[in-house]
Amino acid sequence: AERFQLVFTSMVSLKSQAETVVECARKFGYRRFVIYSLDEFDEHRGAANAFEKVVFNSDIEVVSRRSFGLESDCWYFRKDLREWKDLFKFDAIFIAGYSKQVTAIYQQAKDLGVNARIFCCALAVSNSLTGVDGAPPSEGVIACSFFDTQSKQPEVRRFIDAYQKRYKKMPDCWAAQSYGMVKTIDAAIKKAKSSVPVDIATALEHLDQVNGLPGPLSYASDSNLLTKNLIMKVVLDGRLQCIKHLTPEQLKTLEAPPLIDNADNLVHPGNDAKIQDPAKDGKTPHPKEATLTDGR
Repeated sequence: AERFQLVFTSMVSLKSQAETVVECARKFGYRRFVIYSLDEFDEHRGAANAFEKVVFNSDIEVVSRRSFGLESDCWYFRKDLREWKDLFKFDAIFIAGYSKQVTAIYQQAKDLGVNARIFCCALAVSNSLTGVDGAPPSEGVIACSFFDTQSKQPEVRRFIDAYQKRYKKMPDCWAAQSYGMVKTIDAAIKKAKSSVPVDIATALEHLDQVNGLPGPLSYASDSNLLTKNLIMKVVLDGRLQCIKHLTPEQLKTLEAPPLIDNADNLVHPGNDAKIQDPAKDGKTPHPKEATLTDGR
């Protein structure tokens, strides 16, 4: 595939994020997803596509996929959620959108009694999830991130202390990402001994791992950022908390609930029960429902 020789991503690849989300979902027993994605921007469609491709090679099933727009309101989300609840059995929703949409969808799902865990990629991570920006906390929402504010690493603690001293608040993952990118570009300029763009690009392609806040950073041959330190966070008690630091009792609350179908038959996650496709039952799927046509 063609790529721009001077363009490098500043975010960990969507595929890596999707793999991390799927691993977390499987760990807690979630097996049937619906996908909901913002349709205006390539990165959100790309996040939804990456998630669907990753789950295709796992024991997780995508039962429906729909999209929404930047102007979609609570009525729009409520309509889709109600139809999903009536037509499908699912225990999780993967949302590829901004935190504004995640919080709105979360609230509508809660109001409708949709008992499904919401997962999202790093694009949705912001203070809005915790209620800082006025919305109520989206308790239980799980999101991929690349910055552990609870880390004991000296560089992380120094960064947090300096950031709080200057800005009077806790840095989020985007502040950490920007810091990591500045360090990476600085390392590339020093390696190239030049500020000429083509020289910096060549240095980035052959750069040894830079010690960024998410962990060691480097670039793949396709100019995607690489790190093995992606983490999963959950909104708990009004705060985004790193799942790996939770207590056993807190972890227990993240486990998938049993699935209940429209006939009130209990279907436990991970069993071999046959799931009836509503489309084969004479019901017409939502016109925007789609699956990837990538030759699978």
